[in-house]
Amino acid sequence: MDQQAVHDHERWESVVSTTRDSVGQRQAAMVSDHGLSGDVQYHWSMDDASIVWSRGGRDFVHGRITMLGSVDHVRQTWLWSWANDSLPQAVLGGINAVRQYGEEHVFPLLVWPSFRAEQTPVTQARVVAAGVLGAEGLWFEPGDEVDLHFAIHDLRRLLSATAAVPAVRPLYGARLLKDPGDVATAPRLHCRGTGLLIWHHDGRG
Repeated sequence: MDQQAVHDHERWESVVSTTRDSVGQRQAAMVSDHGLSGDVQYHWSMDDASIVWSRGGRDFVHGRITMLGSVDHVRQTWLWSWANDSLPQAVLGGINAVRQYGEEHVFPLLVWPSFRAEQTPVTQARVVAAGVLGAEGLWFEPGDEVDLHFAIHDLRRLLSATAAVPAVRPLYGARLLKDPGDVATAPRLHCRGTGLLIWHHDGRG
C-alpha cells in the first residue's frame, strides 16, 4: 500500500456494513442448512485445514478452514495469519487475497501485520476478510493465551457415517459465529471439542 495514500474511513465503514450483512446471511444459512447447532462435536486440524462435525459419535459434515489471524491476550494484539511464519501453509488458504484487497483499496487494517486487538477493529477485519474470501462462515476458538480466528469454506455432508469419535474434553468456549460482529501463533494444530457453537455481535462493529 502506498504510504502516501489516504485512508477513506467512510468507504471502509460502508464496506464493513455491507459485508457484515452478506456474511451474516451466509453464516445463518450455514448453521441452519448443515445442522450445526445443538449437541454437536467437532475436530479440526491446521495441518490439512480441515474441520469435521459429528453427532452421536458419527461424522456428518466436512469443511475447509482458513486461519484469518489470532489475538494474543498478553500483548493485546491481533496478528494476521499471513504474517505468522509458524503456521502450516495449508491453513493460510487464500489469505493473501485479503492483504491484496487492503492494499488496492487503502484499508490499513487489512495490510498492517498486527494491530491492537480492540473489539471494533478485530470485528471489522474478520468480517471483511470473510467477505473477500467468500467464506460460508466465521469460527472462533478461544485459548488461555491466544484466540484463533478462522473462516469456513466448502461444507459438504458426508453420505456415510464414520467410526465413532473418542470421548473428548469439552471446549465450551469454541464458537461457530452466528453473527459476524463477534469477535494468534499456533498453539494447537489439532483440536476436538463439544458444545454449542454460537456467534455474538456487540453492535459496535
